[in-house]
Amino acid sequence: MHRLIVDGFNLSYRAHYAHLDWVTKTGILSGCFYGFMSSLQTLKNRFPKHHFTVAWDTNSTRKKSIFAEYKANRQAFSIDQPIADLKAALSCVNIWQSEYLGEEADDVIASLAAQFNANGEQVLIYSRDKDLLQLVRDGAVTVLWPKVGLSQEMMFDAERVKKEYEVSPPNIPCLLCLRGDHSDNIPGVPRVPTTILARLSEAYGIPEVVYENLLKEKLTVFQHSALMSHQRQASINWQLTKLRTDLDPEISKGKSNPDKLAEWLMKYEVKKISAESFVKLFGTETQFLERRSTPVVFESLFDEEIENGANSPSPQVR
Repeated sequence: MHRLIVDGFNLSYRAHYAHLDWVTKTGILSGCFYGFMSSLQTLKNRFPKHHFTVAWDTNSTRKKSIFAEYKANRQAFSIDQPIADLKAALSCVNIWQSEYLGEEADDVIASLAAQFNANGEQVLIYSRDKDLLQLVRDGAVTVLWPKVGLSQEMMFDAERVKKEYEVSPPNIPCLLCLRGDHSDNIPGVPRVPTTILARLSEAYGIPEVVYENLLKEKLTVFQHSALMSHQRQASINWQLTKLRTDLDPEISKGKSNPDKLAEWLMKYEVKKISAESFVKLFGTETQFLERRSTPVVFESLFDEEIENGANSPSPQVR
């Protein structure tokens, strides 16, 4: 079986800002719910033979406890109610949902991918989180970055990761430890070219090993000093960027219920999605439905709003 794992919060965030001004007649913000559900429909039409799992953050405090400034630059934002309703709506469809208390969706996704691969299943991950690129393995895990604004869709295999980041997928965490990651507020080595940091990451793979071999490298005095001053932070960063694959996440398996799904669609005044068709699209619990359908043109999940010039802030993605 082919698996498609969706980063739930990542998609929720983008859906919310792509439809920022959408409100029902009763005053409920509906953009997040509509954008999420329509995106799943688009993805399923494009990948009809994949079984879907949505991974969620759940009180993700572990990394904050390691580094208090982790993601401190993120815009304050809450869509708790739409997400709660999305979880309830998805329970009415043949879609799995997974979470692990205290952990981010990234680590849940990494652990699920490892479990699925161990069962001989191929995994496609749908998220724009660069941390997840470390999971890419040809024939096992591929990452699909959706189009956002002017940023184009990108499908990452191992070759694409190496081309874009100058390191192979397993060495992405080391590169992020040294280079830093602004989107997660992870500090990097100041004023040392990324090409040098990528070379060190590709050569040694782990920050500790980089520092053990630093004297062997041809570096300027400034570059060596900058790297040494970053050593303690690099050790902290490693705990933030290296994803866990040892979790045993909770999995909730949805059960087809078009009538109940219709109630959720009605609450958010979603008229472009038929509950019965949506449930049928994702198949049944006992028989995985293989549909032969015309592929959907996948320019963007939110092209309509982008083309109309909606005044929504550029999404920050994890």
